[in-house]
Amino acid sequence: MILGILGTILKIIGMILLCILFLLLFILFLLLFVPLRYRAQLFREGKNIAVHAQISYLFHLICLPVDFEDKKLKISLKVFGFTFFSNTESEGGKRKAAKKGKKKVSDKEDEKESEGQEEGEEQEIGEAEAKEHPILGTVQIKEKPIEENQVKQKQNSNETNETKSKEGEEISIKKSKPHSISAKIAKKLRILYKKLVVIYQKIRRRIKNIFEKISSGKEKLADLRKKMQLIFTFLRDEQNKNGIKYAGKSILQLLKYVLPYKIEGELVFATGDAYSMGRALSYLGMLYPLYGKQLTLTADFEADAFRLEGRMQLAGRIRFCRILWIAFKLWRKGKILTLVSSAKELKHKLTTSAL
Repeated sequence: MILGILGTILKIIGMILLCILFLLLFILFLLLFVPLRYRAQLFREGKNIAVHAQISYLFHLICLPVDFEDKKLKISLKVFGFTFFSNTESEGGKRKAAKKGKKKVSDKEDEKESEGQEEGEEQEIGEAEAKEHPILGTVQIKEKPIEENQVKQKQNSNETNETKSKEGEEISIKKSKPHSISAKIAKKLRILYKKLVVIYQKIRRRIKNIFEKISSGKEKLADLRKKMQLIFTFLRDEQNKNGIKYAGKSILQLLKYVLPYKIEGELVFATGDAYSMGRALSYLGMLYPLYGKQLTLTADFEADAFRLEGRMQLAGRIRFCRILWIAFKLWRKGKILTLVSSAKELKHKLTTSAL
């Protein structure tokens, strides 16, 4: 009995573990082989640009729509139909806060208007009291000219003192002036000597700086030659050459896979110049086999300025298993690892030579 119970418990535990394992494998399969899809629609007319894009994953269970129109960007993240993020909600909160601030400002302005009304009423009351009691008004008016006379007297006394002090200074200056011509000549010679000394020092400093720059330039040229020799030796090595070629091929494969597989649209373009327009058409003619079946380009020769208008649609998908496979091939062959190690050595040598 006990052994049968233990067996059934172990069977249940094993089934649970197998279900968890199959669930993890299923999730891993979805992550690796289900593609990340992206679509975009671009419209341009004059200076108005509109973009409607969408990134989806796991059969649109995870969706990220992006809209740009009228110079406004709208982004939202949806998972299983529920929005987890949206910048439109934050804009609504900002608008509410701005409305609250406007209300507070209007309340403050009302308070200031009420205070101004109270002050005007107080002034009217004071004027009425002055009319009822004319004696008090005449007393206040008489006090003001007395004070003004006192202030004018003080200013006149200050001006007389200043004129006296200035006259005394002028007399002292006239007494201190040298009347001899020899003293004037000696002063001028001293000033000229000081100027010549300053000019000589400046010329000497500039010459010294020029020689220092020449010597530092020679050192920099020698350091640059050493660095160029190290770089050329790095590029001439066969292992490094093979690593660079293989890395370039793998990057091109990755770009081909990541770039959109579908591009459709109609574009009207103009450069505003006949010469540049001819060059652009010659380059586009060389690339016609790549876009001719998908894009229709029309040239506007009558436009006086740069123009690019029209619509374009693109779509693409990315599978993470392909990216991992390209990375695995790079790691397995070991060419990229040797290239990275030699690049680190080159960087170390360049830094040590700079020091």
